[in-house]
Amino acid sequence: MNVLNLLTKYTKKGMCPLAGSSVSVDRLFINRQMQNLAAHLHYRTIDVSSFKEIVKRWYPEKYATMPAKIGKHRAVDDILESIEELKWYCRNIFKETEIPVQ
Repeated sequence: MNVLNLLTKYTKKGMCPLAGSSVSVDRLFINRQMQNLAAHLHYRTIDVSSFKEIVKRWYPEKYATMPAKIGKHRAVDDILESIEELKWYCRNIFKETEIPVQ
C-alpha cells in the first residue's frame, strides 16, 4: 500500500496536514515528485521541531528534561520519534489531561 492510498483510507482530501520534524524539504519533494499526494494534503504543516525551539527558549528547565532522541534517521523511526516528541510536549508543556495524538 502506498502513502496516498493509506491517507485516502483514513483522511479526507485537504484535511491532513503534513507533520513531522523539519518537514519543509519533505513538502518541497512531495510537491515536485508526488503531486497527487500533495493535492491530498492540507496546505498547513505541523513542524514538531518548531515546538522544540519554542520550549528551548521559553521553558529551558523543561527542555533539559526532554528524553534524548535516538536519531536513526530512518523514515519510520523518525516518524515514531516525532509522534513521541509531540506527545511529550502535550504532557509536559500543554498539560492536557488527554493526549490528542494517538
